[in-house]
Amino acid sequence: MNSPHLSEQRILITGAAARVGKTVAHYLADCGCTLAIHYHTNDQSARSMRDEFRDRNIRCEIFQADLSRFDTLHNLVDRAEDAVGPLTGLINNAAIWHPTPFKDVTHRDWNRFFNINLRAPFFLAQRFAQIADGRPGAQIINMVDIFARRPLSEYSPYGMTKAALHYMTEVLATELAPGIRVNGIAPGVVLLGEDEDPDTDEELQKLQRQIPLGFHGSPDDVAQTIAFLLSGPSYITGEVIAIDGARRHITV
Repeated sequence: MNSPHLSEQRILITGAAARVGKTVAHYLADCGCTLAIHYHTNDQSARSMRDEFRDRNIRCEIFQADLSRFDTLHNLVDRAEDAVGPLTGLINNAAIWHPTPFKDVTHRDWNRFFNINLRAPFFLAQRFAQIADGRPGAQIINMVDIFARRPLSEYSPYGMTKAALHYMTEVLATELAPGIRVNGIAPGVVLLGEDEDPDTDEELQKLQRQIPLGFHGSPDDVAQTIAFLLSGPSYITGEVIAIDGARRHITV
């Protein structure tokens, strides 16, 4: 099944008003995609993106939703489809990420991580599959993490959700074939904090020495890989592509 040109695609991106998701949205807009941008609280950023894209004659609609609420998930896909037309892609980017030492994890922590990072992508993918099966180039892309396959101390609930998302990517690739391809992206260090400077931050310099390529990546690396999957070879499915400079192969 050949993928349509990116300018012919209509993509729903979750968590697209900030951080890596925002870069992905801008990159796909530059490629001419029609975009359905989901956000939770970044209303000003989402509206600014929509207005900018429309000024450039790029079709874009924005959708607020709390992905921790189960009743919003199928509805979000339906709203996006109604607004921009038949969806050809779903990018499950939205996630929460913060330290949670094992001894301090609460029931609330557990529910938020699993509801947002795993339940939401699962049921968004379910609804997308129900309406998009068989559309040319239909594809789901999940934002996984290199720590889905290696332990990250003090982030156990987060890592567990990403490990499950990695598995979900592989199993849905078999369940949804041949009508929908399912792939994943597993970033390493691709986005620095606002107060991190690679020229002066000793911890960041130490981290970069652990990366075989010797430098950290950028959100553009993620965006370019997603664009490749959306428009590239139609025989790739069930893959989770690491974007980490081979850091995952280093024991620290």
